[in-house]
Amino acid sequence: MPIIQLSEKDSKNRGILITIYVILILGAVTQIFPFLWMLSSSLKDNIEIYKLPPRLIPPRPTMVELQFNAPEGATKKQLEADAVLASFYLLQKRPDVKEVRTKFFAHGKLVYELDAPQFQAKKLWEAATVSKATERQDWIAGAGGISKELGGRFYPDGKNIEPTPPPAKQSELRAVAAEVLTKADLASTPRSILVGRTFAPIFDSYRKAYTALGEMPISRFFGNSLVVAILSVAWQLLVCSLSAYAVSRLVSPAWGRVLLLFFIGTMMIPGMVLTIPNYLILKEFPFRSLFGIPFPHANLLNTFWALILPAGASGFAVYLFKGFFDQLPMELLDAARIDGATEMNVFTKIAMPLSKPVFAVLGIMGFMGSWNDFMWPFIVIQKKELWTLMVGLYQLQNSAGEPNVVMASLVLGALPVILMFVFFQQYILEGIVMTGIKG
Repeated sequence: MPIIQLSEKDSKNRGILITIYVILILGAVTQIFPFLWMLSSSLKDNIEIYKLPPRLIPPRPTMVELQFNAPEGATKKQLEADAVLASFYLLQKRPDVKEVRTKFFAHGKLVYELDAPQFQAKKLWEAATVSKATERQDWIAGAGGISKELGGRFYPDGKNIEPTPPPAKQSELRAVAAEVLTKADLASTPRSILVGRTFAPIFDSYRKAYTALGEMPISRFFGNSLVVAILSVAWQLLVCSLSAYAVSRLVSPAWGRVLLLFFIGTMMIPGMVLTIPNYLILKEFPFRSLFGIPFPHANLLNTFWALILPAGASGFAVYLFKGFFDQLPMELLDAARIDGATEMNVFTKIAMPLSKPVFAVLGIMGFMGSWNDFMWPFIVIQKKELWTLMVGLYQLQNSAGEPNVVMASLVLGALPVILMFVFFQQYILEGIVMTGIKG
C-alpha cells in the first residue's frame, strides 16, 4: 500500500487548523467553567463550599440513621417527641449532617419512622422555639405538628422490617451521635447508629431558593418573566419588521439610507440615558397634554406594559431586518403586486415566510435580552407580585444569605437561556449567515 505524504502546504494548513481548534476549545472551557462552578456550588452545603482545596464534583451529603427500642406501651405522641428531639439535637450539633432518619422498633417490628432533612428541620425548630431556655419543652409540645410536616409514619400493628445490627467499626460521627442521644434523655433506648450517604438533600439549596421569599414562590417570577419576554419579542418583531420593510421597499433609496442612518444612530445612545425619559413617558402615557390641550393618559408604571412597550424600539432589529429584506428579489414582490396583492399581503404572504431565519435569530436574542433584563424592571415594577425573575433573584440573594442558595438561584435564572441557546443555536447561526449574504 503506497504511503501518502502530505505536502508542505497541507502540513501547514493542518497545523493552523489544529491551532484554531485548540483556541476554540480553550475559549469554550473558559466560558463554561464559571457556570459549572456555580452549578457545583449550588449542590454543596455552606461548609463544603469553603473547604480547601475546592472540589468541582460535590460529595454526597452525610446521613445518620438512629434506631431505637421503643419503651413498652409507648404511644405515638411519645415516639414523635423522641424522634423530634433526637433529630433536632443531632442536626444542631453537627451541621454537616444533612439528614437524620429515626426508626423505632418494638418486638422486632418497626412501629414509627421519621426522616428529617436539615433545611426543613431547621425551619421547624426555629418556628417551634419560643426561647432558648424552653427549647426542649417547646419541641415536645410541637412534636405532633412537626412530625406531620416531616411526614412521620406510625404503624400501630408494626411493620415487618428487621432492625440493623450495630456496626462493628466505631467512627467519630457515631460517637458524637451517641453523646447527643445520651444528653437528650429520651424515653426510648438507642439501639444502633448508622452513618451513610444520601442523594436526597443534595437539592436542598434549590428547595430553599424556591421558598426563600415566603408566600411568593420563585415560580411566580418565572411566569412573569415568561409572559413579559414572549410579549416583548412579539411586539418588537412586529414593529421592527414593518419599519424595516417600509425602509427597504417603500421609500426611495436616498430616503432609505437617511432613515437607516437614523436607526443606526439610535444604537449609539446608551440605554441608561433613556431611562428617565422612558420612565416619565410611561408615567403619563402617551402624554398629559397636546399643545396645551389636556389629553387622556394613563400611568403604566407597575404594569407589564412598562416592560413590553419600550422593547418595540430597536435600531439593531430594524437594521438586521432591512439587510434581509434588501436581499429579497424585487421581481417576486412586483409579481404579487401585479396579481392584485396589497402591500400588507406582500409583506405577510411573501416577505415574512422568506424571512424566517432573521425572525428566529431576533426572536431568540430578544427573548434572552428580556429574560436577563434587571435594571429596568427593578425601576418601574414595585409590586412584588409583578416582579420578573431577575428582580426576584436579586431580592432572594439579599434575604437568603447562604452562598449555596444564592448559587442555586443563579443557576435557575441562567438555565432557561442556556437551554434556549442549545436547542435553537442552528436558527441563530442560520439567521446570522443569511443576513450576511449579499444579493
